[in-house]
Amino acid sequence: MSITSFTELVEAVQADDRKSRIAVVAADDSHTVEAVVNAQKEGIAEPLLIGREDLVRQRLQELGEDVSDYVIVDAPTIEDSLEA
Repeated sequence: MSITSFTELVEAVQADDRKSRIAVVAADDSHTVEAVVNAQKEGIAEPLLIGREDLVRQRLQELGEDVSDYVIVDAPTIEDSLEA
């Protein structure tokens, strides 16, 4: 099967019953959190968010998300993220 568009990629991933856990480092960026939320809602991935927990929680709440639906690893700095 040849995938020629992002839409086809999303459809192929959604058709697979296996869900991938993705680790997102520096996950306190609003655009990053929004993309992760969309990926989870599309059934593409189960995210593990690594970053400043307070900011990750804030970003999720700003998007109307239930923070308890996400796994968050507190890593105040990029260096801490690399060790998480």
